[in-house]
Amino acid sequence: MLPVRRPHAVRDLRAALMELAGWLADHPEQRGLLLLLNSRLSAQRLEEEISSAGKVIQPALNSRLRVLELRERHSLRAPLEEAGLSKEEAAGVEKALQQGRVTRKPTARSPRPAAQDLIFEHLVNAYLLGMDPMTTESITGATGFTYPTVADALGKLGPSIRRHSDRRVELKHFPRQEWRRFISVYERGQFCRKFTVATELARTPESLLKRFQKHASPETAIGGVHAAHHYDPEFDLVGSSRLDICVSGKLLDRAPELARQVDPALEPASFSTANPALVIWPVHRAEPLFQHDPQSDTRWADPVTCLLALHDARLEAQAEELIEAFEQGGTRLRAGA
Repeated sequence: MLPVRRPHAVRDLRAALMELAGWLADHPEQRGLLLLLNSRLSAQRLEEEISSAGKVIQPALNSRLRVLELRERHSLRAPLEEAGLSKEEAAGVEKALQQGRVTRKPTARSPRPAAQDLIFEHLVNAYLLGMDPMTTESITGATGFTYPTVADALGKLGPSIRRHSDRRVELKHFPRQEWRRFISVYERGQFCRKFTVATELARTPESLLKRFQKHASPETAIGGVHAAHHYDPEFDLVGSSRLDICVSGKLLDRAPELARQVDPALEPASFSTANPALVIWPVHRAEPLFQHDPQSDTRWADPVTCLLALHDARLEAQAEELIEAFEQGGTRLRAGA
């Protein structure tokens, strides 16, 4: 995979780096090159962002990822060779450009977390939901990744993993150090989509929730504070300033359409928006682990996505309380749909 980007903003570069890291996680035999053409970012800012990304991307992935900044010209082969690529590699990049296999501008596809993070996410969900220990094969089926990729991810979690004599595995405890890194990855990756509305047109989160439920499907679920209240009746936050919903990853590119179904006045906003009215979170797992209430036909987002929303809303203390409620068995759980 040899994506070519013209990053005009830091978030474009971060998204491209995370997208390439995710692809490398799924293709352990490949190397990845992120070629930046005519970037408007300063050399110092590029170096800072690449160094920062290297701290959150797994070392095994980072060692196979390379970033090159070039000025676009008629032929790129010579500057690519000067940058250290072999003649064959430089020729391959140039050929891919000519044949259109490499995009010259950002693609519409939304970035997704790396395989290591998605597998970690599944293990944390299993721990919080009180699921039985799992075989590596069952994790591959739930996450959609290959056996070697899952085995590698389990190995990197080291002492946090309990291995049973029948080869099933589970988390020993809530892995707080790895969790902090995971939160950082999501903040940097900007994987969710945010929407705002003019003050004079604003609806309450409860009103948005009722409108969302009219369009809900098996591929969507309620998250954030509303899901926290569902899981933990003692959750100590009354009300919410926003609505968080969760969707199957393939629906994320339709986020604006989904938002308009909830409220036609909603408009896309930047990730840094302080007070969004609606936030849409993607799930990139084969098994979404939505919790289904058959009586009301309501689906609630998985615990990890719920916690991510709380952290994004700067409700860190409440997120910690919810984790403790899960660990102490004080939450209300139902079988996933």
